[in-house]
Amino acid sequence: MNRMRHGGPKSFALLGLLSLAACSSRESGPREFEAARTYEPVGRNVRWDASSAERFGMSSKDFAMGSGAPSGPAAASFVLPPGWSELPTSQFREANFRVAGNPQAECYLSTLAGEGGGLAANVNRWRTQMSLPPLGGDEIAMLPRVDWLGKKAVSVDFTGTWTGMSGDNNAAGWRLIGLLLVEPTQSRFLKMTGPGEVLEREVENFRALAASLRLGAAAQDDGSMDLSGELPPGHPPMNGGGSANAGSGASGADSSAPAAIPTGNRSPGGYEWTPPAGWTRGPEKAMREITYLVGDAECYVTLLGGTGGGMLANINRWCGQMGQAPFTEADVAKFARVPMLGADATIVELERGSSSSTAAEYLLGAVCLLPERSVFVKMTGPRALLERERVAFQDFCKSARVAE
Repeated sequence: MNRMRHGGPKSFALLGLLSLAACSSRESGPREFEAARTYEPVGRNVRWDASSAERFGMSSKDFAMGSGAPSGPAAASFVLPPGWSELPTSQFREANFRVAGNPQAECYLSTLAGEGGGLAANVNRWRTQMSLPPLGGDEIAMLPRVDWLGKKAVSVDFTGTWTGMSGDNNAAGWRLIGLLLVEPTQSRFLKMTGPGEVLEREVENFRALAASLRLGAAAQDDGSMDLSGELPPGHPPMNGGGSANAGSGASGADSSAPAAIPTGNRSPGGYEWTPPAGWTRGPEKAMREITYLVGDAECYVTLLGGTGGGMLANINRWCGQMGQAPFTEADVAKFARVPMLGADATIVELERGSSSSTAAEYLLGAVCLLPERSVFVKMTGPRALLERERVAFQDFCKSARVAE
């Protein structure tokens, strides 16, 4: 016969006596049972099937670098520039592109929660990646501001030796072009990097991409987008072109509502201009400081940080837009100059080449390189009209002054 383990029946009897003793020691006398109670949380509803993150109102994005806006990355729509390709997004990149011309050239949009360390820290982080010394507070305050996403973003353009985000690269002659929109609640950055000669050909495409970008609710309704005025001469039409992500970057919706015409002659970058007789202020457009119209021609001003790629590179960019062969340094040295903003602006005149498909027949341009920024004045239109306006164009350049 098998014996019961743990002491057999006697052990159970002893346990029973101990239990009775314990009960009698806690309470004596009769006790009535109370009615059943249901727990009712005060102040909020509780989902018992929710995860811990949902119950405590937090997620890993609250702690990860490169997290999106407080509500997560916004849906983005955009017009993809010709020759560019869209790459998969990631935790750090809401929109990601390979720039035409070189597999190493890339452009991406990222968002950080809050100020992301602040404007100065992000500007100087990019400068460190380009092996450049940091800028001081006064220098950062002088960086040009441009319209982007309905607000004023800081525009930068750096050339140097690219070390990469991890510091393990060593590519000389690279360029970084970017926009920084730093705000207390969230900060957004659009950044293009790659070999200098490649990015020189893609500056206008970068600007067109930035102008076309829509986020969140705006990505679903951007019928008011008009990129025609932002495209360089000879650039394929962007409206009606491809779009990515939200798929509505060029919806073709009715945009017949007239754009508001600003008053005065002051530009967002802190300059004032005196328009010649017959010139009228045009509507504001992304990436432009100020625009004027005269007949079938328009004249507008743009700003870039630093040298913006240099005098020769910018002039030859215009040559490419007009279907003309590039100039040499010796050629540019012979060009006319006019005083502008305490420096000299180099005057450029270009006629449309037979290989160009642009509707503009003539280009008048002025390039003024200042210590901390570069100013570009560009006028395009029919040749006969621009020839009549040549002196007026130069007077307009001379009229530039720092706004009081």
